[in-house]
Amino acid sequence: MSDEDYKIYKDHNCARYFYVTVSALNCISNYISYLKENNVYDNTKIILVSDHATPIKSSLFKNDDLEFATGVNAVLIYKDFNSRGEVKIDTNFSTIADLHYLATKHIENAVNPFNNRIITNDYKNNGVNIVDIISWQVERQLSNSYNFNYYYVKDNIFNINNWKKFQIDWKTKESKEIELK
Repeated sequence: MSDEDYKIYKDHNCARYFYVTVSALNCISNYISYLKENNVYDNTKIILVSDHATPIKSSLFKNDDLEFATGVNAVLIYKDFNSRGEVKIDTNFSTIADLHYLATKHIENAVNPFNNRIITNDYKNNGVNIVDIISWQVERQLSNSYNFNYYYVKDNIFNINNWKKFQIDWKTKESKEIELK
């Protein structure tokens, strides 16, 4: 890692994540160009979803709220059939769980075959619970369960005031709100 990278990203992993993300977006851009060159872009629905996110430290962020939010802000890129024009960034509250709705919203009353319910994206109208695994390393987990932080968020994830953090008492299974740090 160069000295310049360290000034911007503050640690080795954050610089790596940045470069991997840029490389992936370049590949996606090449694929979209291919679709356009072959006249199939307009009639293609595109949904790209990452399985997780990672906190990115950067001197480019104006405050710590953004660093916190990057840890739970997985990628969701969506282009509907026949959409054209410049790429638009939609900051409406969405999660990777919106995938099913986005994939089927062109089908009237699409039904989930596992529970026979109509597929919607209204699950998040009252906010969502987020489980954030503290570490991927097995030795840092609890003996009979994962070691995780439990949050609740509603609306804009980039506003730290929209977040609540909870602590679970594993003996009673009750949770209580704790100070978000």
